[in-house]
Amino acid sequence: MAISKRIAVFYIGTRKKEELLKLITSAFIGWLMTDGYLAYRSYEKRQRCLAHLIRKAIALSGAVDEKAQKMGDWFLRELRGLIKAMAEEGGGGRKCSLILARLKRACNLGSEEKHFKLRALAKEILNDWDAVVAFVKNPELPPSKKEGKGELLP
Repeated sequence: MAISKRIAVFYIGTRKKEELLKLITSAFIGWLMTDGYLAYRSYEKRQRCLAHLIRKAIALSGAVDEKAQKMGDWFLRELRGLIKAMAEEGGGGRKCSLILARLKRACNLGSEEKHFKLRALAKEILNDWDAVVAFVKNPELPPSKKEGKGELLP
């Protein structure tokens, strides 16, 4: 999907890397909002849709493993807090900096855990950090494909 103030273009097709790279050529100069699919990683102006990460954190907070639950709650609190702080402050102020530091700490701790889904989510956020926080560095970007900046998703 490509969206501007006046135009929305939707492409429905496969998620084959070759096909996606044909669509995202040098003619496309905007920001690309993506999920975690690795084929998008080579695109420089890319932002992760936080709704995808929030859904994973929600699932983790419902885990049987108590530590995974607590870490899922922590990820959820920081991701939602970041969206809220950006909506209130607009451009990464002190509050956003503190939230980012806590989120990175949670990810660093989670990336060492035995629980597979906890470790996977922590590493996913760390490995894609610049795309996850792109909307903080570029306040004109929404945090997710859902347009409302103030939403705490979902």
